[in-house]
Amino acid sequence: MCTVDTPYVTGYMDIGRIFRLNTPANILDFPEKMSVIQGRTLKLNCKAQGFPQPKITWYIGNIVASHLKDSDIRITIYSLADGGQVNSFLAIRDVSEEDSSLYTCRAENSIDSGLSVVYDEESVFVHVRENMIEPNEDEPGMGKLLIPGERLVLQCNTSECPHCTVVWFKDDKLLEPMPGHLEIYEKNNSVLIEQSSYNDSGVYVCAIDRKQLDVALNATIVVQSKIKLEKFEQSSVVVQGSPLELYCLAKGAPMPHIKWFIGDEEVDDDNERVKLLDHEGLKKGKLMIEEADFQDRNYYTCEAYNQIDSVNATIFIRIKDKLAALWPFLGICAEVAILCSIIFVYERRKSMTQCDEPDTDLPTDNKHHRDQKMKGQDVRQRK
Repeated sequence: MCTVDTPYVTGYMDIGRIFRLNTPANILDFPEKMSVIQGRTLKLNCKAQGFPQPKITWYIGNIVASHLKDSDIRITIYSLADGGQVNSFLAIRDVSEEDSSLYTCRAENSIDSGLSVVYDEESVFVHVRENMIEPNEDEPGMGKLLIPGERLVLQCNTSECPHCTVVWFKDDKLLEPMPGHLEIYEKNNSVLIEQSSYNDSGVYVCAIDRKQLDVALNATIVVQSKIKLEKFEQSSVVVQGSPLELYCLAKGAPMPHIKWFIGDEEVDDDNERVKLLDHEGLKKGKLMIEEADFQDRNYYTCEAYNQIDSVNATIFIRIKDKLAALWPFLGICAEVAILCSIIFVYERRKSMTQCDEPDTDLPTDNKHHRDQKMKGQDVRQRK
């Protein structure tokens, strides 16, 4: 006789025959996804194998389900064993939204005469839905995230009512196909948008009318998007006494909320100098100071946020003296005045110099001409 000893397999062997082979507990079958309609019965099955035969324990959240069974008559737990395999079932009748939780199956056994316990476990989140329509949300109750420019697919699964078709609505209006942009497929109850944009965000509803069922059923898919915020320039100059206006141009779904900061301080709604106004349907989308002053020189930050995203943009505002624009003009005027003064003085001195010049400075021809003229005058006087 020999002994086989491996990390997880022990046993005793005789020549040509195995008397016992110990194997750790291993879960073979367990659902990866699970949802159930409100008011119906939740059924979970966990199949495991191992030797000695594994013991299966169910958990609802962090609580052992068998402990809840005593106080909740809706819960049923039972197991069926077959050799080294065991099937365990957990059922909850008349489920409600409160039964949405993480359900865990743990299979455990001992392979070394009780010295240590080996276990394997699997978990699944069970979502309790209001009706038989199951939307393809990214996470139950979280809707779909829209990325502008990429494909967006919305679908309502009606597998529990294969003959049912749905009608689509967006923001309470009947959704119609838009060739080249939006298509509606009745075969799988889906909406396809090839290149989505921010305008495609909103509240979509797929509905089954009363003609197909005794009751009207619908499911909602909220299509959300991250925020797109136009960035400010690095800095800007405002003339003293002029209006200072800044716009926070943000897009997103749900509609972003806006906060303004001057330096590190948030702007209050009751600030008398700094006014926060609505702009293009965005509350507080505009910041305005009617008459900017030197004290308004600072960093201005717009922060846009919603349930899924938060972004910001900052600009530095410089305040320019209101007379600063006149200085170049006044400088030019001063230069012209000085130049005119120089020209006037120069011309005046030049004219005075010409009047004071002696006759000897005249050219010889001019002097001879003047002498001849004087002689002629003397002759006429003698006659």
